[in-house]
Amino acid sequence: MIKPTTAHAWLTWVVAGIAVVAIALAASSASADEGRWTLRADVGFLGHSEIVDESNPDDRVYRDLDESFGMAATFEHIRYRHFALGWQFGVHGWRPESADDYDLRRNVFVDVDFLPTLRLPFGPDPNASAFYAGPVLGFTGSFLRERYRSAFASASHGFGLHAGLRAGFEIMVRRGGILAEVGYDVRVTRHRVDRPLFNDDVVAVIFRQPRVGLAFVAPF
Repeated sequence: MIKPTTAHAWLTWVVAGIAVVAIALAASSASADEGRWTLRADVGFLGHSEIVDESNPDDRVYRDLDESFGMAATFEHIRYRHFALGWQFGVHGWRPESADDYDLRRNVFVDVDFLPTLRLPFGPDPNASAFYAGPVLGFTGSFLRERYRSAFASASHGFGLHAGLRAGFEIMVRRGGILAEVGYDVRVTRHRVDRPLFNDDVVAVIFRQPRVGLAFVAPF
């Protein structure tokens, strides 16, 4: 099993490598840019979190997650007919199922992601209706609400990496359209936990959750 610190390093190299390759492809493209933006609403389900003490990686706590809800805005350029590069900013609310007993509001993920995307458009126009698929590679911050922190542990906000896969179908009509998307997200964040009378611990929290989304998309 990959340790949290190893997962951080591995994901960092993957993000850096794909970013370099994608930027090189974009720079060498002779085709005209086709810009587009997307506003998407997401619902995550059937997820779970894994809390790992980095000083003792074999010490792990698993918790199921409630449904998560969020929004994401994407800006991308279609560099080739079958290839697009984009950036995404997303905000999503999450909490473990056990939070129901404490009547706690959801904590918040804030993601900044790089999106290389393969497209199969139905027609010569790059902005035509299409199937699409690609990875999600970026960074995330996990911001904990005060009541959550006091209910479970005195933990700091956490920052780390976000990776995933997404695939969907978009229907374009004139200058706008809609898309339906499915995806799977993995987030790894690190938090410092204050334990009275003992040294502080650093824990890694690994979040895994499938999701579905519905969005409005328009070229610019």
